Amino acid sequence: MKKIIYTLIVAAGICACSESFEDRVTREAEEFTNKNCPMRVSENIVTDSMTYDRATRTVAYFYSIETPNDSNILKRDEVYQLMKETVTNATSLKIYKEEGLNFRYVYRSSKSKKVFCDVTVTKKDYNVKK
Repeated sequence: MKKIIYTLIVAAGICACSESFEDRVTREAEEFTNKNCPMRVSENIVTDSMTYDRATRTVAYFYSIETPNDSNILKRDEVYQLMKETVTNATSLKIYKEEGLNFRYVYRSSKSKKVFCDVTVTKKDYNVKK
């Protein structure tokens, strides 16, 4: 009987210590930013940070773009289509997609911090049946 009670107490303790999905995503976003940012992803683009907004259930990626004369070289529709395809096909985002999270991509000027493009890919965007 003591073994059963001990096992139940240990099992309850293990369950109580596990973090929620929301806590996990928040932690992973902070860890990614702290360990990897800033991170150059191409000649002119740098990943500045990754965040998670619990209220909107959105994982956001913030990028800086280095352009001459602080000019916007991005077209919102093209970026949206590219990010939609990227999220839809990304196996690394599987857990997040299964939970129905949104993915936001913000591109800013590295000089003025002016936002060049801000797009969000939602569950209805990436759950397209092929």
